[in-house]
Amino acid sequence: MIRQIVVRRGKDRRLRQGHLRVFDNEIETDIKEFEPGSIVDILDANGTFLGRGYINPHSRIVVRILTKRIQEIDARFFKRRFDAAFNYRKTIFPERNTFRLVHGAGDFVPGLMVDKYDDHIVVQANTLGIDRMLPTIVKSLDELLRPAVIIARNDSRARESEGLPCEKKILKGKPNPNLVVEVGKLKFEVDTLDGQKTGLFLDQGENYLRLEEFARSARTLDCFCYSGGWGLHAAFFGAKEVLGIDSSPVAVERARSNARLNSLESCSFQEANVFELLKSFEQTRERFDLIILDPPAYVKSRNTLAEGLKAYKQVNLSAMKILNPNGILISCSCSYQVTEEAFLDMLRRAASVAGRTFRILEMRTQSRDHPVLLSIKETEYLKCALLSVA
Repeated sequence: MIRQIVVRRGKDRRLRQGHLRVFDNEIETDIKEFEPGSIVDILDANGTFLGRGYINPHSRIVVRILTKRIQEIDARFFKRRFDAAFNYRKTIFPERNTFRLVHGAGDFVPGLMVDKYDDHIVVQANTLGIDRMLPTIVKSLDELLRPAVIIARNDSRARESEGLPCEKKILKGKPNPNLVVEVGKLKFEVDTLDGQKTGLFLDQGENYLRLEEFARSARTLDCFCYSGGWGLHAAFFGAKEVLGIDSSPVAVERARSNARLNSLESCSFQEANVFELLKSFEQTRERFDLIILDPPAYVKSRNTLAEGLKAYKQVNLSAMKILNPNGILISCSCSYQVTEEAFLDMLRRAASVAGRTFRILEMRTQSRDHPVLLSIKETEYLKCALLSVA
């Protein structure tokens, strides 16, 4: 018997518009005795069915809805979801073997991330309900894709708020320590067990290709370069010189290895603190034609919004000061708590302090294998501003 949760009168509007989250201040039902991770039905104040999902009584997000229909949440359910997700990816990327296969709520499976790296599948269960159903989920993925390797990278910080441990497990096969995949126009080594996120950042894949318009003959600075995605594509598209910076020695060595893998000799990579190095470049009057800023998420919650925006402003201000006339700045934020409006306002304030005027050439977001639902603004997290010095 599936237990029911009643939403307070007037609190059902978001759900009717397509949202998949029910918050603790929106429910009428006493949920103290509900089993964490169990399937529940959501009803409005009149008893009308609104959706079916899984519950965590100890989370601010009490229920995450999996379906707006009355149907069993079983292996067949997940197979249908994964079939739809896979078919969508093969429609938009018919030649690719590396992509995000399941992007949480963007693919109507909130709490689940699945990345496909050729014949390796990496799953990440970020919520209690998904973690509880993971054996069924993995079985469905295995039957659909028949991968050589399946890895559970359940080591994201999101699990802490759900009361879950951080862990890594090999669920099938033996991971290839020399795995190489294609992203954008280039080949990249992937560490599916110990690399950041699930091994690579796949959300910028389509954005890398915009460098074809701006990189030719450009002296390029790639800040927070990680494995070199931006900088290596700049070199591929004809940059005369590329300097990649990251504070991680592991990331820097991986970027160098990827440069060798793609025979890109115009690239060099340096381990350094980006904030300090940008200031030193200003003092030594170093100048660049193209600067890419793709930092980690400085805003992890609403409580750190002001502090995070200050960090974004500081790094963008420093970059703006060392751009050549007519130079290009590509500035990104992966903090979904930072809205596009707030991000652009930060850039305006940084430009004002730098005493420079910029044109907005284009605003971009995450690659299409990280779907954005119109009804769920939280599914859009990546901001990518392409600016030129006016």
